[in-house]
Amino acid sequence: MNSVKIEKGAILALKKIIYLHGKMNELLKEEDKEPSWDGDILIYSSEDLKVENILYRISTQVKGKNDESWLNKKSVTYPVEYRHLRNYLNDGGVCYFVIAISDDGERTPFFIMP
Repeated sequence: MNSVKIEKGAILALKKIIYLHGKMNELLKEEDKEPSWDGDILIYSSEDLKVENILYRISTQVKGKNDESWLNKKSVTYPVEYRHLRNYLNDGGVCYFVIAISDDGERTPFFIMP
């Protein structure tokens, strides 16, 4: 699987989970060119998703990994460059997802990096 498909698959898997949650919305971009982030996840106080009900905006980074050996792991480590870590610190933090993708794209276990 090529890198464009891996990134798109990871973003789509996360978007699906957010779509299924009534008080969440996403502003995630596929094939983004932003230096350290893929967008934001918004948390609302009610399911109407009105701007006045936004509780939190969570800066988000999503990495996809097409490696069949990752599909049954309980946890993983994933390298992050110092320059990105500095950006996350200066922005107040980030929710960093690593999403493994099976060769057929059907299995997508999530790992949230601490």
